[in-house]
Amino acid sequence: MQRLLVIQSITDRIIEKYTKKSERYQARSHLNGVATLCMVLARQRNLDIEICAVAGMLHDIKTYQTGDSTDHGPLGALMAQEILVETTLFSDSEIKTISEMIRLHSKKRQIDGHYPEVLKDADVLNHYFFRNLSVVPKEQDRLTRLLQELNLQQ
Repeated sequence: MQRLLVIQSITDRIIEKYTKKSERYQARSHLNGVATLCMVLARQRNLDIEICAVAGMLHDIKTYQTGDSTDHGPLGALMAQEILVETTLFSDSEIKTISEMIRLHSKKRQIDGHYPEVLKDADVLNHYFFRNLSVVPKEQDRLTRLLQELNLQQ
């Protein structure tokens, strides 16, 4: 999990540099929350916990850098790829997996591979718990399936 700490320090610097002071807590809270939920879901689904957590930590970093969420999945995947390559801590295969997770995470109505689904589900769960137990309509079906999987009531 040392690599996750390196990525967390990088995201903290980006948030510190680009977000308004009033938005920093929310940004850190969201990224850390999604990363933590990625770890829980990865463990539940027998996937690589650290890879999932790193994707969670980086998934919205482009939005926090630019203040614009337009195409933040694909653009964030490119930014994450650059960050991961620069650290020299991740294999090409790991970078590809993390980038794919980030690229696809906004497509909540679409079902993709095991790894992208972890990030989508963690993001929806984080939205649910931090938006007074509600989600936007495009996330509702995913939330319902996820709560059933986790044996939680809505």
